[in-house]
Amino acid sequence: MSFDLSGLRPSTETRTERFHITADANPVRAWLRTNCPEPVDPLGDAVEVQLFYDGDCGENGRTKIYPDPDSNDSWSTLNEFRRWLRGGLRLDDLDDQPCFDGTLCLDLDYRLRGDWAEDLSTELTFEVAAEQCRHVDEGSATSPFPPADCPELDCQYCVEFGKLDVDEDDDGRLYPRVYEFTELCSQFIDDGNTYALEVLEATNKEEDDETQETVCVSFRLLAGESWDALDEANAPAICSVAVKGGRLTESYEVDPPSTRTRGEVCTVTQDGDTATGALPAISNIVVSVCSESDTGDCFGPTDGPGGPPSQADTSDQRFEVSD
Repeated sequence: MSFDLSGLRPSTETRTERFHITADANPVRAWLRTNCPEPVDPLGDAVEVQLFYDGDCGENGRTKIYPDPDSNDSWSTLNEFRRWLRGGLRLDDLDDQPCFDGTLCLDLDYRLRGDWAEDLSTELTFEVAAEQCRHVDEGSATSPFPPADCPELDCQYCVEFGKLDVDEDDDGRLYPRVYEFTELCSQFIDDGNTYALEVLEATNKEEDDETQETVCVSFRLLAGESWDALDEANAPAICSVAVKGGRLTESYEVDPPSTRTRGEVCTVTQDGDTATGALPAISNIVVSVCSESDTGDCFGPTDGPGGPPSQADTSDQRFEVSD
């Protein structure tokens, strides 16, 4: 069983997806697992989830099973949840009564708190396996799902990738649209791909002459075989962003690496004033990506102290699952 997470909008409200797991004829043991997230899944890093168990589907209420109710974390990201559940979870003994027949329910509560990933989609898939209790005694019961680790992005090196200069023809502003990089580092120029940077949102300040200049942006990387085939799914993972304004450059670590920034990245002032009107206009943005080899920097040292503000199975009986 699976469902698609798409079209989400940032909200403090929680949505709930209920799954019914039904066993007929004879008591069974049941295990649940989910699919692994992609090594880079921005929406999976943005969606927060909780999992609840309801042994009678409503009569006595539900019990939280993830994140651990004894932990300090009330929510977890969808990607963390999928990694946790990949090795399987036994369902029938969650109420300390092994084997069940009839129907039990699972509630997945989820929400999207930030707006930086609202245009994305991801799929969550559940797999259930069962065995009849009469065929195997409790002491010999084992999970049909072996322990498994999900593949994770191996960001061995964070290397400079490309630079985007703010074009004076655009009045010193960046607009929500797709831009070709002003410069690409040599190792990415002839690798068979076309690359672009898409500005998603921009914050501008107004000057005394009523002109506007961009001081903060959020963006994503795009890649493809051609300009017409650009897609975020093909892009390398961003590990760092350097934003230059005036004489200072501010560096932002993207951790975990992603194909987009987690919100806006901004210029800085010498005295640390963060008011929009005090920030200098963006002159250029340098994007660094994960790489298997250390190719060094191709745009030279930054002009400021920077710093890394983080953008942080089978059975012979009927067995049904429905949502």
